[in-house]
Amino acid sequence: MSAFLGPIHTWLYNKIKLQDELVNALIDAAVNANVAGDEIKAMLTRRYGELEKGDLEEICDPNNIHGWLQDRVSLVENRLAFAVTYLTMENSKNIEFLEKATYSFGEKRAVELSDAKSVYKFLEDNLLSGMPCDRVNEVIYESENLVSWQQVVDIHGIYWVNISGNITYYNKIKKSLINGLISQTELTFAEIDENQYEIRKK
Repeated sequence: MSAFLGPIHTWLYNKIKLQDELVNALIDAAVNANVAGDEIKAMLTRRYGELEKGDLEEICDPNNIHGWLQDRVSLVENRLAFAVTYLTMENSKNIEFLEKATYSFGEKRAVELSDAKSVYKFLEDNLLSGMPCDRVNEVIYESENLVSWQQVVDIHGIYWVNISGNITYYNKIKKSLINGLISQTELTFAEIDENQYEIRKK
């Protein structure tokens, strides 16, 4: 990444913010439904801190943009892993509640796109998958009606392993989010093999 603040940094920070918004939405939904008490908010803040508010150029460290952004990637990944793990710790069926809340979150931000290539680009522009240099996803096939890709690097698992969480819950949350985001399109999302996914025209 560039040593100077540029579009790629804003692009990444917007993805970080979206995941942070998702975590906050899941917590609010859980508290409102009495799945959890308000204490989870304080617990998350004590353990991991909070994402700063404001414009990127005003809050980032201009002398270490890459490191500052990496820290925020870790922050929101940790917050998601802990929130989901905490909310499912005593009742594994709560993951179904979280899937529905995640779908609703995505549905409110749904886009109307007509082809698979556009949807894949939209997902890449919005879903957090580490730093750009991590090169997490590799496209296998691409056309207007179908895009398939392989996740070649697992950058999410470590955050769940560190708290003895269930990484399959992350995959459920990701699937629900994607399905919500593309709910206004004529396309479907599926995992067709281990770490291999596709967006396909219905």
